[in-house]
Amino acid sequence: MRVIVLASGSGGNALIVEQAGRPSSRLLIDAGLPPRVMRKRYQAATGAALEAMDGVLITHGHGDHIRHAEACGRAFGAPVWMTRPALARLQRRAPGLEAQGWLRSFEAGERLQMGAFRVRTLPTPHDEPQVAVIVEGAERRLGLATDLGEVPAALEEALRACDTVLLESNHDLEMLRRGPYPPFLKERVAGGYGHLSNQQAATLLGSMGEKLERVLLMHISARNNTHERALREANRALEGRGLSIQAASQDQPLLLPLR
Repeated sequence: MRVIVLASGSGGNALIVEQAGRPSSRLLIDAGLPPRVMRKRYQAATGAALEAMDGVLITHGHGDHIRHAEACGRAFGAPVWMTRPALARLQRRAPGLEAQGWLRSFEAGERLQMGAFRVRTLPTPHDEPQVAVIVEGAERRLGLATDLGEVPAALEEALRACDTVLLESNHDLEMLRRGPYPPFLKERVAGGYGHLSNQQAATLLGSMGEKLERVLLMHISARNNTHERALREANRALEGRGLSIQAASQDQPLLLPLR
């Protein structure tokens, strides 16, 4: 099983979870990049061509996650799953999509089967209805949680059962306070329906149990954070654990083998 992060950040989000063997499966989570860019970045990360998917899952309806959902469904021959609020947003933008057979909807909290993957969705607090995702393969379980202002108890419990956690570490509080955003936007980002700070992410990671093997920090702000600050907080929280801790990028793909 492996993860290929094609992009992570406010400019567009997309990652692929793959499982080789029999059966093999490939799942795309979020469609914030056009298919041609996804193919190019996948090739750069893996040395292989990006082919068909078993499914596309959209975590919520903001443009950096849903913008290219229709194009990805068609390009990769896969059903596209999203919550009902996200589907309603997509249909407002492109009337007539409800007649398309590739669209699927689910309720936050529902469990889905996508190829060989068992996928659990959990509602999270954001200013657009949003889900975190737990993906379980043959031998590995990973959790993805971005775009949330706080960590619900049910999500913390679910992440503790994962060996791999992909977690938002969006902003450094001091950089946000001193940064260029207007006051209302600073309040939104730091609020309970905004994004996790480095400190919040580190606190959550510090509560993880013995199953945790690797951490990938996600959705790092280009204006209100740095990779160095996010990694420093995470490493401090997990000091002495001997874990793999990395940070995903907006512009450079990253291949994460789950061994």
